[in-house]
Amino acid sequence: MAGQSLDNGSGTISGRTYRSQRVRGFAEWRPRQASALLLDQVRAVLQEHRIAAAAGAWTQAADR
Repeated sequence: MAGQSLDNGSGTISGRTYRSQRVRGFAEWRPRQASALLLDQVRAVLQEHRIAAAAGAWTQAADR
C-alpha cells in the first residue's frame, strides 16, 4: 500500500460511483406547502399555550 495512490479514477477512495443527487451534510430544509401549513397551526397552538401558561391559566385549572 505504501506509495500507492488511493484515487482509483472515480474520485472517491471506495471507488463507488454516486448516482444519487442527494445533498450530503446539512441541507436547507423546505417543507412542502401542506406540511408548512400544519407547522404554522402547531406553532399557533403552542403560542396559545405559552400565553395561557404565562397568565396562570394552567395553574388555576389544576387547583380546581
